[in-house]
Amino acid sequence: MELHPYQLEGINWLRYSWAHRTDTILADEMGLGKTIQTIVFLYSLYKEGHCRGPFLVSAPLSTIINWEREFEVWAPDFYVVTYIGDKDSRAVIREHELSFEDGAVRSGSKASRMRKDIPTKFHVLLTSYELNCIDAATLSSIEWQILVVDEAHRLKNNQSKYFRVLNTYKINYKLLLTGTPLQNNLEELFHLLNFLSSENFK
Repeated sequence: MELHPYQLEGINWLRYSWAHRTDTILADEMGLGKTIQTIVFLYSLYKEGHCRGPFLVSAPLSTIINWEREFEVWAPDFYVVTYIGDKDSRAVIREHELSFEDGAVRSGSKASRMRKDIPTKFHVLLTSYELNCIDAATLSSIEWQILVVDEAHRLKNNQSKYFRVLNTYKINYKLLLTGTPLQNNLEELFHLLNFLSSENFK
């Protein structure tokens, strides 16, 4: 439960960037704890009263269990909803886990918009790339304070469905995580920067 000095430096940089509204790419190599730095960053904003969420974490399905485990360890006060499963499971989550208010999202197996100005029940919603696209009707109707995209090289093509769908979401701050050496592919880097700031990288 002790952060390495370089992780503390990373968290302080993330906090500084967030305070200055500069969307960021955290590109530490694999195994250096990008997940933990991200969770502690989100948790510190919450615990200090700067931002209560909701936060959206979009990750490969294979890493979601790891994200759940690390949230339990490093951010025990967060109410984390893992939004995965078949359409019936997701319908139950939409009905009971997104808001305290009945009928905030219309029940049924088809995703529909959440009613406007309804407070969320959770702090963090953890989901997969695919469900960001499939259930965009619901997820894009929530105003997200911070979006985290794990293994963000999935955004390397601005023509991909995932890239286009995420661009329709209401997001106040974006954090992309990638362990891929960006210097190997300038086009990939450009698309990530375009996703972060389309005004500056057209």
